[in-house]
Amino acid sequence: MTRAEQRTALAAGALAILLITQWLIPIDLGLPSAAATAVPPAAVAASALPPYPGLIPGALFSPSRQAIDADGTADGLRAYALLGVSLSPRGASALLKGPRDFVTVRPGQSVAGWRLAGLDRDQARFDQPGKHIILTVGTPAQSTQDAKPIPSKEAP
Repeated sequence: MTRAEQRTALAAGALAILLITQWLIPIDLGLPSAAATAVPPAAVAASALPPYPGLIPGALFSPSRQAIDADGTADGLRAYALLGVSLSPRGASALLKGPRDFVTVRPGQSVAGWRLAGLDRDQARFDQPGKHIILTVGTPAQSTQDAKPIPSKEAP
């Protein structure tokens, strides 16, 4: 056996002896046992939550699930976002992104039960009897009751 092989064998033997010694001699770290530190969970009294009008019964991830207004009616137009407005001598139109597709609407046409009443360069006003919603490019729908009409830029 060469001298290098002897050193390797000696180092391996020393490591084996240290491993056996560590396994045989327990080391007390002074930590309490797990049974001594376990605390039973305390009972929590919780009351039932009142019904929330913003939720409807049904599957949470159902594609037909819609938001509900405070008066309990579904407001389908809130599911749409205004992407842009086109104003030209040939006519005006608004491009909306809906829950499933893109929709182009001209003044007088309806989307989700709302009639497009007017267009501005970055806004679209939709009306229902007694309600108005203004969609602005890049922002969510704003519901107003006494909104000023947005004149249509459509050519006469």
